Amino acid sequence: ALGAGEDALGAGEDELFCGDVVRRDTVGTQSVATESCGDIPRSGSQGAAFRFVGAGLDVRMSTCNTFQAGFSAAYDTRIRVRSEGDVAGGCVAWNDDDAKCGLWGGASTVTFFAERGVAYSIYVDSALTSGGEFELVVTCLEASPLSYTASPAKTPTSAEIYEYKFVTQEMTLAEHLDEAAAWGGALASIHSTDEMDYVFQETGYNMMFLGAKRKQGSAASDGSASAWEWLDGSPWDFTEWESGEPNKVEWLNEDAILFGALWPRGWYDVMSTNKHGAVYKRVVEGTKTKF
Repeated sequence: ALGAGEDALGAGEDELFCGDVVRRDTVGTQSVATESCGDIPRSGSQGAAFRFVGAGLDVRMSTCNTFQAGFSAAYDTRIRVRSEGDVAGGCVAWNDDDAKCGLWGGASTVTFFAERGVAYSIYVDSALTSGGEFELVVTCLEASPLSYTASPAKTPTSAEIYEYKFVTQEMTLAEHLDEAAAWGGALASIHSTDEMDYVFQETGYNMMFLGAKRKQGSAASDGSASAWEWLDGSPWDFTEWESGEPNKVEWLNEDAILFGALWPRGWYDVMSTNKHGAVYKRVVEGTKTKF
């Protein structure tokens, strides 16, 4: 069924809400000059504009659905998401062809954290010069639960509860460290298979940094505590390296850890100067719960 996105807001944007399934046909619509976002270049194309107001949840917007596959595999959609009112352009998320769709190669999916009260502009179009019909599904995911209990070395007598933030904006490890600190946390350390299960499930279709760094001056090249440390100061008591990792390519300074749904689940050592998403983690107040 069509959702509340049918109601026009003016300025060519339709409101989107959690749970909406919105179908649009852009054939014959006026071409709009749209700024670049991520690796999607600035373009003038026939598309559809939407607006979504965040509620502090992760949001997935996707044209990867059976309608899209069955109706017109020729209409190759792409999605751009911007934060309204951001003078710097506010590019939050983008995708041109979702490699994990499984239906066909021209559908796209974005997943991003929609901050409470912040308005986002969404534009769905195609690199093709002509328009076409698409169906956009809006799914709001559960807020990152207060679900992981642990006893880090800094408070050995009391368990702590954490919440997580999955940041899809691609930045260097150093830039993510600054953003995580401003949020009141750090990049995530992982201390059990249960915690890794949760974090992996919530990453969506993104590649994410964890909060680890290769120790400076260490001669060790394996994945142990002799070579690696968590930047939040917690003990190096769990690993999930992919087979053959860390491989410490000789001519590269692979000093950070990356994982995500586009590769096998395990960890990979990469350069911290690469730009990827990241998982943030912070201590919160609440009742202790477990996975």
